[in-house]
Amino acid sequence: MLITVAANDTLTEKFAKFGIGNELAASFLAGMIPVSGSGSYLTSTRRTERFIEGAVVLKLTTEEVKLDLNNLKRTNYTCLSTHRDATHVVVGITFGARIILGARLAVGERTSQSGKHLASQLEQLASYVRSKQSPLIKSEFEQNNIHGHKGNLHQTLDGLTFAIFSDLSNGQHIQNVRIAEVTDFIDKVPSRLAKMDYGRGVNISYDLMTIDTHPSLTGFRTGPISPVIQTPKSILQQFIQIFDQCDRQERLIHDYYNDSSAVYFRCPKANNAEVARIGTKLDSILQSMKTFESDYRQALSDVRSSICPPERLSEILHSYYAGQAPPKAFQLILSPAVDDLYFKRDILDLGGQYGDFTDASNAISTGSNIYVLYFTSASKQDNDSWETNRRIIRNLLQRKSNYVVAVAECSPEDITFSKSRVSFYSRCEVVVKDMRELQDYADQSFAKFELEALNTDGRPSPIDRRLVKLACPSRTCGNEARVWYCYHCRQPLEYCDKRIYCGCGHTCADSFTWQCKSTKHGTQFMAYKPENLMKQLQELESYKEQNILLLGETGVGKSTFINAFYHYLTYRDLDEAMSREKLNAIIPSSFTMQRIAGSPPGGKVIQTNIHVGKTDQLEADGTQGHSATQQIGVYRICVGSTIYRIIDTPGFGVDCGEDTDRKILDNILQTLHLINSINGIIILMKPDAARLTLTFRFCIKELLTYLHPDVAMNIMWGFTNTRQSNYAPGNSYKSLERLLDDHKSLGLSLTPENVFCFDSESFRYLAARKSGCIPAENPGDFRRSWQRSADETRRLIKYVASLRPYSVIDTLCLNRARELILQLTAPIAEVDDKIQRSMDLITGQLNKVKAAKTLKELLKHSVYCKRVDIELKPLETPRTVCKSPSCVALEDVGGVKRPVYKSLCHDPCYSTCVADEVVGHGNPTRCTAFKGKSTCQNRECGHRWQDHMHIRFSKEEKIARARDPDVESRMVESKTMLDAQKATVKRLRKQRREHRKELGEIRNAASRFGMFMKINSITPYKDAMIAYREGLITEERDLIGFSKSNGVTLPENEKRLEALEKSKEGYEVLTSLLESQIADFDEVALDEQGVDDMVNQLYSLPLWGDKLQEMRRIVEWSRTESFREQQFWPKLRKDVAAFLQQPTNPNNTISNQDDGSAVASTVTNDVVSGGLFPTQTPGISGQDTTDHGKRPASHHDANNTEPEGHATRDKRRKHNPDSRQPQLPV
Repeated sequence: MLITVAANDTLTEKFAKFGIGNELAASFLAGMIPVSGSGSYLTSTRRTERFIEGAVVLKLTTEEVKLDLNNLKRTNYTCLSTHRDATHVVVGITFGARIILGARLAVGERTSQSGKHLASQLEQLASYVRSKQSPLIKSEFEQNNIHGHKGNLHQTLDGLTFAIFSDLSNGQHIQNVRIAEVTDFIDKVPSRLAKMDYGRGVNISYDLMTIDTHPSLTGFRTGPISPVIQTPKSILQQFIQIFDQCDRQERLIHDYYNDSSAVYFRCPKANNAEVARIGTKLDSILQSMKTFESDYRQALSDVRSSICPPERLSEILHSYYAGQAPPKAFQLILSPAVDDLYFKRDILDLGGQYGDFTDASNAISTGSNIYVLYFTSASKQDNDSWETNRRIIRNLLQRKSNYVVAVAECSPEDITFSKSRVSFYSRCEVVVKDMRELQDYADQSFAKFELEALNTDGRPSPIDRRLVKLACPSRTCGNEARVWYCYHCRQPLEYCDKRIYCGCGHTCADSFTWQCKSTKHGTQFMAYKPENLMKQLQELESYKEQNILLLGETGVGKSTFINAFYHYLTYRDLDEAMSREKLNAIIPSSFTMQRIAGSPPGGKVIQTNIHVGKTDQLEADGTQGHSATQQIGVYRICVGSTIYRIIDTPGFGVDCGEDTDRKILDNILQTLHLINSINGIIILMKPDAARLTLTFRFCIKELLTYLHPDVAMNIMWGFTNTRQSNYAPGNSYKSLERLLDDHKSLGLSLTPENVFCFDSESFRYLAARKSGCIPAENPGDFRRSWQRSADETRRLIKYVASLRPYSVIDTLCLNRARELILQLTAPIAEVDDKIQRSMDLITGQLNKVKAAKTLKELLKHSVYCKRVDIELKPLETPRTVCKSPSCVALEDVGGVKRPVYKSLCHDPCYSTCVADEVVGHGNPTRCTAFKGKSTCQNRECGHRWQDHMHIRFSKEEKIARARDPDVESRMVESKTMLDAQKATVKRLRKQRREHRKELGEIRNAASRFGMFMKINSITPYKDAMIAYREGLITEERDLIGFSKSNGVTLPENEKRLEALEKSKEGYEVLTSLLESQIADFDEVALDEQGVDDMVNQLYSLPLWGDKLQEMRRIVEWSRTESFREQQFWPKLRKDVAAFLQQPTNPNNTISNQDDGSAVASTVTNDVVSGGLFPTQTPGISGQDTTDHGKRPASHHDANNTEPEGHATRDKRRKHNPDSRQPQLPV
């Protein structure tokens, strides 16, 4: 007895289990061998791929009869006369029975798992068959175990359908039976076999031998002897494999026809012409397979009969592989057809509509909210757009919303665009033309708020906001932390100080509801419990920062590099960028493209100026050889939980001279002072740069003078326009290498790791094409340029992430001291004035005490200690105010009239082109209040722009009075009125001396600070202390003059003016004396530590120290508030997102929070099943411009509370709560 398992139903497997060799198998396939009984299993075939089949093969042997070739006797064989072409003789017969238990299993979602499952079940059946047929099972206990096994087997194999092929029961096979009938049949096999030929069974196999092989058989052949041709084994094996392939392909075609009939019955308007074309090809393949089988049968017979040579079979194989029937060619036809068919079926099963262009137009005309996928047969050739749009439409359908989702199979005449497209319509109008442009939103979780709760005052977002990454409030969605996006503007949400920020504005955190991307979530937006939400928000991780300083000469292409950098992150290649409707330039830049019109000779060079982006105050036209960048620009590119901040600088080496270059350097240092850390410095140069000495001097030597020397290790070398030098540094490399060798003490290196070769010409080509200028060059060169530059950009990002960042506050020691002095300029000048006026108050109080006649009158003038005080208050929003005397109200403060700004010409005002607290600075005509004119358009003002000032804090002067609780007791203790007067006078004089002493210390510090600034100034120094005092003098003089013109005299203001002028003169004298003393070595100038020490001495002054510290803190806040950066959220390519998320050394990250915490980026742009693909609200861009930052307060104010700061945004987001914007599917 032999029991084996056939794991599949291929011909190869069947032949192996029957013990059939290649020659016999070839004869069977050629139809030369009829089969019956168990042999019928060889001819059984499936008609569909929806099932898989296997079998348990049972071979029972009862007797073997063999011919004794050693004792053969010659006899007269009468059969030889009728079978003269016989080639073999039977020399052995095996008796018994063969039983095939064929099993069929429906295929699940995973075919491989279904195959393993079937094989496991067949093994269990084979085990049962062995137990039943084994003669060793005798005991009752063993029989009971078999019965128990049988019961379990029925339960386990209940999902199988069986067919029984056997040599019993007259060779008939039984179809479509269950496991109970199979086991019943197996149980009865012994009894059935016993009834066949007295238990002998049937002939189940024969042993053959060729005639004339054995000497005893010589002479049996009487006819002519023809040689038996043996076909090569490898040829026969190929035919067996092809027959298996043909069987499978017939099943696939059969399934396709069945499915297509069902789909087109439900969807009669599908493309019948396409279906007919596919059907014609499939019918042709079926005919090819039939022709192949017919040719094979004839050829095998002819070859064996020596009618044709064996090469005929090879010719048939070659012809087959050259036709349409081989698997590869077959799949090229069937796979797309099946894919399209299943797509149609899925659309219909999920509740979508499938039709043509007319059907879609009719559905749109109903005014419903509808998504439509438009495509043609040709547009499917663009696999990227086609697959993306199919995923989009499936995701929309899986949300089970009440929005209509339709697919329109169009003819080329119906649509004008070349690629497939999903569009969203509402009220018969297109809302989103191409959803693929927004594909990053398909795998996002959304939070929304009621529009009435939105604050759109234009207030900038705080720099220390954090990415909102929370678990969904729904219990069914798990505890996975997800990045959340605004439902309205599609930007990631950020949190700070109980408010959530996005491109719309800012909203209270507890006003949001949430819907994650999980299909388990359902259709509703859910709310958090307030206490749970605030707890999670407060535990959010801060962003990681990668700050990169970009330097280079004028014309090297820094602005173009930044634009190209952004596009390399966003698009896969140049062709994808070209397919977008518009260019996303994050920074304005200009350049010139040339092309030759006509052919030489006589051709003409045509130059075209290309402008990208919208020119602002930071940028100028760069086509005339001037630097495009006019001021420092900070560009914040957010990638998940990481900020890539690129600091763009004006080009140096321009015609304006060395003073301009030094001013640029000074601006760079001031900008860096407002940033936490610096990760890398990229110095851009051209591969044929000729001014390396200039580059070296201003980019390296001057900069490293003010930064920590170790920052040199983070300097990288970027070469632009390297296509001309085959993407290599070119001639500049050797010159740079020689220059660095001459300055080894700086610790600079030039290695393959820190040298990067870019070519922004591909971006320029893209910009030119978008501008309508088509360059003459081969676009293939620009495609290669894009790819090479994109690879270098990714390498640059990875390299920067591996560098150790340097804290700017620690490295900019000198600049930090300069910044500290600048922040103290206004407080010192204001406190100087207030001390003098306070001393005047004390003098007036002294006179009244001396003139007192009674004890009551004396007590009245003695009980309070007075002084003139000033308080700076941060404004909720910055403002533009008019300082013209006719636009201010006057308030009496200790007899001196002080101006109060009553004309708020623009509130809030987020103008970026003026300095704060400076009258008539820059060009405030860009402010809305001026509307581009030179005078204020505010009806209540109308004054020149030179009279206006941009402010972030208010100044409030007042008389501070502190009651002296011991005055009355001291007067009671005094023996006489005269004694009381003397005691009071003594106390007031002491107060005046203390004020005078602190005034002297403050003035001394001011002069020393001024000298420090003069000595350490990068640019020609203009004393800020003198400039501020001159501003106070001008303001007071204008006020007095305006009052006199109206017949009003202000004697106390005139005294104040005189005091301010004397204070300025005294400062100048003191500074001049100090300068001469330092020159004569009689005095030592302050260094950085000396500045720190003197500042701390000022803060420790008993009367005015706290006030100075408080005022400086407000001024610092104001200066950091004016720091501006533009924020962008690129839609990253998947490969770039995965690349950027690869872990780097966590020790190489400085966060923008004091604790230095950071989280890994969680960016993903896959459009996966189950994700909502919402529409974008019209008019809201994906870019958040002019977002600002600030660095934390310095260590001087570590124990004080920082006033709440904001980062600004130029564009105000306005939402109309009453708007009827269509809601997205939920």
